[in-house]
Amino acid sequence: MKKIILPFVGILVALSAASQCNSSDYSFGSAQFGVSPDPQMGESFEVGYLGQPYTDIIYMLVPTDAGDVDSSFAGFGTIDSLRLDAVFLLINDVPMDISTVGLGFTCNNNGDLSNPCAFLGGEQYCADLTGTPTMAGVFPLQIAVTGWINSFIGTVEVPYVFSDYSLTIVDPDFVVERTKAEVTTLTNIPNPVVRSTDIIFELTKSQQVTLTVHNLLGEAVSTRVVQAKKGKNTVSFDASGLNQGIYLYSVSTGEKKITRRMVVN
Repeated sequence: MKKIILPFVGILVALSAASQCNSSDYSFGSAQFGVSPDPQMGESFEVGYLGQPYTDIIYMLVPTDAGDVDSSFAGFGTIDSLRLDAVFLLINDVPMDISTVGLGFTCNNNGDLSNPCAFLGGEQYCADLTGTPTMAGVFPLQIAVTGWINSFIGTVEVPYVFSDYSLTIVDPDFVVERTKAEVTTLTNIPNPVVRSTDIIFELTKSQQVTLTVHNLLGEAVSTRVVQAKKGKNTVSFDASGLNQGIYLYSVSTGEKKITRRMVVN
């Protein structure tokens, strides 16, 4: 196992040297496997604030039976060890490393293996999630790991992703001033639209807005939440999947909505 993880030691030790978490601070009870926070138990990551220090802890109880992680692995073999590889956020549906928003993680495996992010089967460990957030929003979050399973065909390397998480980063200025924001102008270029168009609008203050496109039957064909800035904003809209006709598009701040018409050819 140590030979397998050595190529990663240089990178992950640098991330993990300052770990402060203590795995015994959290109990999974009688469970044989667990990851906390656990959305199924109503747990969530701490809310972060833009430009302010952030900290939270990921706890992992590594099972010995691979089937405890995923029923499709039942009977496949026993888990020798597991490595915490990365924490990803989905930004516009694209997986991005959590460092994209100013955060990172450091692991503590109590010195059981040379790589602090390598966790032995049957043991409980933790990782600190820390940093200073640089981007506001509600981001789906994924935890990527690699497990080494001892099976009848030998030791097998299996990647796995824990999903169903989210991380919320709040802009304090946005929270205070969001009711004051107004949309002052709204247009789209080009119009008529052949394949795509730019929807252009201006805001009096930075705010999260909702951009919606409806057909003339009142059915929403597209809804998108945008973290918009003060002043001019441009959002590209792909109309290639729409039938020809007239559509209504609107930008809403929650307090005010402006609607315009576009023609799709």
